[in-house]
Amino acid sequence: MLKFPMMAILLLVTGILISGDQFQLKDFDAAKITVNGKVTVRKNGEKLIVRIPAEQPIHWPGINIKPQNGARYFDLSSGSVLAIDLRNLTDRQIAVKCQIENPGANGQEHCMRGGMALEAGEKATLRVRYYRNGLAPDSVRFEGGKNAPEGLAGRCNLDVKKIANIMLFVRPYGKEIRFEVSNLRLEEPFQGVSEAVRSAETFFPAIDRYGQYKHKEWPGKTHSDADLIAAREAETADLAKNPPPRGWNRFGGWADGPALVATGRFRTAKYKGKWYLVDPEGKLFFSHGICQFEQDQVSGVTLREHYFEGLPPVGSREAKGYYRKQGYAPGSDNFYRRKKVVPDAYDFFGANLRRKYGTDWQNAYRRRLYERAASWGINTLANWSLTRYMQDGKMPYVIQTECRKGPVIAGHAGGAMRRFPDVFDPGFEESILTALKRDWAFAAEDPMCIGAFVDNEHNWGKDTSLAEAVIASPAEQAAKQGFLRWLKQKYRSLRQWNEAWKSSYDSFDAFLQSTRIPNSPAAKKDLIAFNDLLVERYFEGARRAVKKFSPEMLYLGARFAGIPSRRIQSAAARHCDVVSFNLYEYTVEDLRLPENADVPVLISEFHFGTIANGNPHPGVQGSVDDAARGHDYAAYVTGALRNPLIVGTHYYRLIDQSMAGRSLDDENFSFGFLDICDRPYPEMVAAARQVAGKLYQIRNENQQ
Repeated sequence: MLKFPMMAILLLVTGILISGDQFQLKDFDAAKITVNGKVTVRKNGEKLIVRIPAEQPIHWPGINIKPQNGARYFDLSSGSVLAIDLRNLTDRQIAVKCQIENPGANGQEHCMRGGMALEAGEKATLRVRYYRNGLAPDSVRFEGGKNAPEGLAGRCNLDVKKIANIMLFVRPYGKEIRFEVSNLRLEEPFQGVSEAVRSAETFFPAIDRYGQYKHKEWPGKTHSDADLIAAREAETADLAKNPPPRGWNRFGGWADGPALVATGRFRTAKYKGKWYLVDPEGKLFFSHGICQFEQDQVSGVTLREHYFEGLPPVGSREAKGYYRKQGYAPGSDNFYRRKKVVPDAYDFFGANLRRKYGTDWQNAYRRRLYERAASWGINTLANWSLTRYMQDGKMPYVIQTECRKGPVIAGHAGGAMRRFPDVFDPGFEESILTALKRDWAFAAEDPMCIGAFVDNEHNWGKDTSLAEAVIASPAEQAAKQGFLRWLKQKYRSLRQWNEAWKSSYDSFDAFLQSTRIPNSPAAKKDLIAFNDLLVERYFEGARRAVKKFSPEMLYLGARFAGIPSRRIQSAAARHCDVVSFNLYEYTVEDLRLPENADVPVLISEFHFGTIANGNPHPGVQGSVDDAARGHDYAAYVTGALRNPLIVGTHYYRLIDQSMAGRSLDDENFSFGFLDICDRPYPEMVAAARQVAGKLYQIRNENQQ
């Protein structure tokens, strides 16, 4: 395959000749290194010593490494990977992230990010792989994905000659973090990209019949149906050589561990200072799960037919069963939403399964999934797995319901799918119970069901956001009427209320008609208090609904997107059996709840992806390659096992997304345990087996 020639190592940028010397930290002035948050940085010879105190005014404190040799930018054009040596100067696991930034970087665009966890005292190399833009003409456009292949313009592809900042940052989790930085360098000399990117005529079709990127090679890429069959046979032999972890019972609980009271359902218990789930047989259980055990992976074809090679036409015999309509997520900025088109979407993964397993592929694939889970040490079908797999009764599982069809706060800007529910409306609680009965009746008394999430990744906002949304709602909003009743109880007269708020309502009912957000210290205090009440009623009502549905079922919380405010976490801790976090980080060992709330925690999503293979976006957290992904997975789960609150980790997710992007939201992430051709990533499988083999031993270490 023809390639563009490798860029010269020495390049002229803004009139200044730069080379590897641009990263010599011995020549840097520590006083000129800017910081984010409350951070100190000092020089120690050729090293930087970074100290980040526990209490921070921002979520992502760290340092900014910018050129100090008179150039405006660093030049990364000679390499493909930025490498930085780090040493953990603390006595526990920490994580450091790195973001390579062009001007205008915002965490989503014009930047590429990576990171890693380091054990106590460990020295290791953080590596960030990056793609470059500017090698293809503007006529070569790849739309419908979160990022484009290397050489093309894409959200994350960099102008490698204009790197304005290398940011190193952390999430402190309430503890001080200290680390050493040294030996910044470039690795993997740039070898060019395919000549196909030179024109639209040679670039398209860019996706082969298996759903893979055509113009790049990587280990494990499928080139023929024979490759699929060979991979099937090789995996059969591998699974036979790697039986399930020893000492587990049929639920995946610790058969060789202590015996607690068996209730016939999953429950929680604290044992020797650490929280556990307890399985129906009374054995300690740590939920080692993967999200979305499923059998398809679709991508929109409409308006992009020229992207794909050998795609069977809609309605043809060859395409039967592989096309469907897939909508886009309301409120999100994605290709098909902008086009106002609900596309025909093709299921590349399903088509590959048929090629691999034959006409009975659905049953063969289902059997293979259970074999994989057992061999890999996965004991939980995590969120969004197929209902029929749950009903097989072979593995513990979690369920999720939503109050989306119930009453919502009209003034909430959470998007059409995520407006916050009106917890003052009687229909709120009823909507949850109705959805549970409609969708999950089989799980109500099923011993394999661990518990139920209610909702996913609400937009909680700041401490007054929900209360402000109530004020912005119409007069008939139940929550707004509830707010008025609350205010009447607090203020004995309209005059007293107006004086406190510095407002001029001519009646209490005028508040219902107004949508203006008050601006005074007293009003803000009341908004915070009512916001707290909304949150409290939310968790309280969701819990009641779950317990009405099934009194013994665990209420697993609302799947926080990251870490919300302390007030919201505290409310969840008062009502949830288990508080759940979708927490895309490199470590959670230090994660704690506010005021040292002592309740179980579940990591309901995390992942690590890479652009080393065919897909151009790594997902939320990136790794330099598949070996690093495996290391990052094992480090994350190990840190979670050492955290006394955490009772499970659920990886998102089983299968890579389509390289062309899913029409729902354009995501085209490479982060799965399986690629689009159903090939397990050996490094991820090895990492899962490694940690599963000593799961309960790690959890039982240093017990009180």
